[in-house]
Amino acid sequence: MKGAEMKMKGAVGCFLSVSMALALCVSAAENPSAAYIQRTMKALAESTAENPAHVRVLFYGQSITAQEWTQIVQKDLAARYPTVQFEFRNAAIGGYQSPMLIRTADHDLYPWYPDLLFFHVYGPTDKYEEIVRRVRERTSAGTLATVPVSGSAVTRNPDGGVTLRFAGNRVVLSPLAGGRVLEYSLNGANAIYLNPAQQGWRHTPGIPSVDPCGGRCDIGPERVIAPHPDLWLGDWTGEIVGDGQARLTSARDRVTGVRLTRDFALSADSSRLLFTQRVVNESDKPVSCCHWSRTLAVGGGVVLIPLTSDSRFPKSYLMYSPNAAMMFKPEDPNIRIRDGFLEVLGTPANAKLGMDSMAGWFCYLTRNNLLFTKKYPVFPDCVYSEMAGLTISIWYHENDMCELEPIGPREILAPGAPASFREEWTLEPHAFPSRGEPVDLGALRKRFATA
Repeated sequence: MKGAEMKMKGAVGCFLSVSMALALCVSAAENPSAAYIQRTMKALAESTAENPAHVRVLFYGQSITAQEWTQIVQKDLAARYPTVQFEFRNAAIGGYQSPMLIRTADHDLYPWYPDLLFFHVYGPTDKYEEIVRRVRERTSAGTLATVPVSGSAVTRNPDGGVTLRFAGNRVVLSPLAGGRVLEYSLNGANAIYLNPAQQGWRHTPGIPSVDPCGGRCDIGPERVIAPHPDLWLGDWTGEIVGDGQARLTSARDRVTGVRLTRDFALSADSSRLLFTQRVVNESDKPVSCCHWSRTLAVGGGVVLIPLTSDSRFPKSYLMYSPNAAMMFKPEDPNIRIRDGFLEVLGTPANAKLGMDSMAGWFCYLTRNNLLFTKKYPVFPDCVYSEMAGLTISIWYHENDMCELEPIGPREILAPGAPASFREEWTLEPHAFPSRGEPVDLGALRKRFATA
């Protein structure tokens, strides 16, 4: 039993107290969760083979309530109370916060009359409390196990950054060395590459610098815009701006005259992270620039880019040679086109690649079994000022890291004018393919092209 409880705690720790109350028949004083389930606890304890208890158990809420831990609870209860006739039902609805569940509960919750309710929801606390009140008013069930979760855990970090947490999703933001994402993880598996030697590193003008690790971002075009260490290496400021939301803000850059802000919003019931970079021209002259995402993901993975028919490149991508030439008809055994996707199956002969796909999304399969997807807007009628008009760049450094680089169109900002670019990140569990094993590209296209 202990092993099952440990697994359940790892999935959704807030339900452990309810499981323990049921398992040990503790009093309300010993465990507050027991206050709501006294009648069910009595029925479980008094059930016999000759006179079995019938207990209806409902799991209700958002996608967290549809995960594997609910199966663990069901098996655990059945094993603990073999004479009880359990009737289990899961009516979870992914993406529905408390204001929406108030409406669906009229059909999905109250008419079923559960004896025991496992309830998890994000959103306004008053709406959660309204659902609880209606359960007690509209059903004859004398028992209720409730777990209020009104929002995310948002905390300040010692370096002045912010950590966002919802369920098994975690985002760690640091204001040091250019305002970066240090962690974007699902159930403890981090998609972001970190160099332990850089931990706590801080830029000091005049002292040799480093190339920062982590989920970086920048403005381009590469090799055209003037170096801007205030933005790329300098200290930023971090702040909490809402439930599951944080912001990193740069100083005004002394070279370009612009200031950057990066807003992050983590979804309440999935790994979806909205990342918006905003640039404001605080100089007295026009500034030309573009969004340049430079996320360093863990290395050795597979890049999957959906292709579009309007590519200007014979092989739908360019490869940068060591002498800075752009090869428009490259050959590499680790790169192929299959089922409308460009697949980079591992570190290519030359590290830097460029694409002009207008699909607006691509995926990266990591060796720690994550599918990291970036979605972003594309503008076919706009000028892309990155060399060769690239919309994506990919850079592999051996098997250590892979840089995932959506690129935005050219922005010509008048003094005082802003511009912004939004990326949508998601993480999903996905087994890393064994050598020679193909990825189901059709399923990826169906999943993300219409999402």
